[in-house]
Amino acid sequence: MVIIEGIDNSGKSTLVTFLAERIPVQVQRGEGPERKGENINDRIRRYLNYKGSFIFDRHPVVSQPIYSCINANATEVSDKNTQTFYNRRPLLIYCDPGQRKLDQHQIREGIDLPEFLAGLDLNYEVMLMKYREWAIQHANIIYRIGDDITLIEDAVRTYFSKGISA
Repeated sequence: MVIIEGIDNSGKSTLVTFLAERIPVQVQRGEGPERKGENINDRIRRYLNYKGSFIFDRHPVVSQPIYSCINANATEVSDKNTQTFYNRRPLLIYCDPGQRKLDQHQIREGIDLPEFLAGLDLNYEVMLMKYREWAIQHANIIYRIGDDITLIEDAVRTYFSKGISA
């Protein structure tokens, strides 16, 4: 698994699209916040059972704890799912927005609801710091908009060619 993470408007979807156009992989786009009646741990278990080479545009093991400040009713990711995820040794790529903030944020139909966007705006700085702390501890690669994207492509190709993915 290759996981592309970062706060909204940090270049994740652009990076995922670029990679998917050049590397024969399956892509799992972010499904957004936990839905009513859904337990995020069920989604995580589904993702952990995927076979083959996948690129994830966000993964709830990483994003759920960070975005939970927007949704007070968010389910906590189980320790077992977290441990299983990190034990699989995914390639973790963190996209940092630099000074970009939310100025050019593209709204995702059906996912970026008004209450989500309001919470994102209100909690942006705290969430960005949480992402940066996560990246220091876990990310294999840090990408900033404007960096040479082909270097990321080379790293992903190398990762998949070595059969490290689960």
